[in-house]
Amino acid sequence: DPKFGQIQVVIRSQSGEILYRISPWARYVVREGTNVNYDWVHWEPPVPYRRRHPIPKKPKSLRIYESHVGIASPEGKIASYKNFTHNVLPKVKDLGYNCIQLMAIMEHAYYASFGYQITSFFAASSRYGPPDDLKELIDVAHSMGITVLLDVVHSHASKNSEDGLNKFDGTDSAFFHSGPRGTHVLWDSRLFNYANWEVLRFLLSNLRWWIEEYAFDGFRFDGVSSMLYHHHGIGEGFSGDYNEYFGMQVDEEAVSYLMMANYMIHFLHPECVTIAEDVSGMPALCCPIMEGGCGFDYRLAMAIPDKWIQVRIEDRVWGAADAFPARQDHPRGFPLPELFRQIIDKDWQAPARNKDSQRPSSKLYKLSHEEMKRPKLPAVDAPVAALSSASVLPTDFEGMPKDAVIVIIKELKDEDWDMGNIVYTLTNRRYGEKCIAYSESHDQALVGDKTLAFRLMDAEMYSYMSILSPLTPIIDRGIQLHKMIRLITHALGGEGYLNFMGK
Repeated sequence: DPKFGQIQVVIRSQSGEILYRISPWARYVVREGTNVNYDWVHWEPPVPYRRRHPIPKKPKSLRIYESHVGIASPEGKIASYKNFTHNVLPKVKDLGYNCIQLMAIMEHAYYASFGYQITSFFAASSRYGPPDDLKELIDVAHSMGITVLLDVVHSHASKNSEDGLNKFDGTDSAFFHSGPRGTHVLWDSRLFNYANWEVLRFLLSNLRWWIEEYAFDGFRFDGVSSMLYHHHGIGEGFSGDYNEYFGMQVDEEAVSYLMMANYMIHFLHPECVTIAEDVSGMPALCCPIMEGGCGFDYRLAMAIPDKWIQVRIEDRVWGAADAFPARQDHPRGFPLPELFRQIIDKDWQAPARNKDSQRPSSKLYKLSHEEMKRPKLPAVDAPVAALSSASVLPTDFEGMPKDAVIVIIKELKDEDWDMGNIVYTLTNRRYGEKCIAYSESHDQALVGDKTLAFRLMDAEMYSYMSILSPLTPIIDRGIQLHKMIRLITHALGGEGYLNFMGK
């Protein structure tokens, strides 16, 4: 048995309190039986896994299959690394992808966070199997010529203390900023102190660990927008004005860390790829370090999926405003069609849903993309119907009347699509800055929102997708538009392409 029992770090705090903690560098943690917390287990297999295949060359153009190991099975259970290796990788190869991006690998106690509330940064999640199974997965992918990226979360960390980094030494500042600066109010998580040398060593060594121990070929850095600014993008609308990007609101310590991370990765492993998830459009993010940039190879073209949602929004009578990015040129933040601005720019009495249901005047609240990215669920007794979790208001409707309705938005007809505006959005990127285009990722398709397919075909997908029956007009139209959306995005959206397995 490669497991040799549980280990704990025992710390006497400055106040004399005895603390029991998991090492921040723990390589394997498990949840035994009905335990709530994870336990640190020494892992040392008698015959360690040996890589058999060479690392593929850096692709000239990435075609990424964004994946979650745990949901990669039709069975009603958490799937395994082995399942992904034997059942998913061959399909990914046959579909023509040359890269997979694995999310939810770094250990996270809360499974429903989809891997974005990290508790053990050096441990591969034990939910899917032992560490050697992940090494085999990556090795087999390399044998197929597939590059493997890790969705790395260095923008924040879980607030867990007994099985996480929070209050590791009894204070709130061991790895994080002390006080309000050290807490992300919307994500309910801790924020790293990038000015602390030990924190820098921890995070930089973490990147080297995943590359050199597991043979990952690079990273998709999560939550870069939150790192770049002291305001974390909360309630901010980015219009492209350069004053929004250069000023006291920029977190220079975080920018310096990103520059160091990219410099180290590309210096030690030139074949590695780094991608920034930034919704703000920070200039020079993908410029070389020597030119004063942050050094990323690619940035995610995050305006594109929002554009498709804007073009083909589902028909809602009672619902919430969908995940449009906040925009400066609209007084309340949403880039709505002109036809609907007259509705929300004045007090408007929404029609009753039925004779027994009366609603007050509509109100629209400004939400940035970052606010909607890690939403809190609404209060259980909230009377607002059909709220999409992509547009849940911060901190349980803070500052909003509990019985307020957001707004009614109806779909545009096919013939009303503005192709010129769509093409402009798909091609609107800075010269020389490589982008990863996508029509939807886990942000749109997994975290409480609907896939494009469901937006286009909705309930008819359950009954009329069989090849044994004729296509209904809704299914026929939905499939054709879905293909067109992906084709146009792939052709015009960037120098790389991403598709999420949840589609």
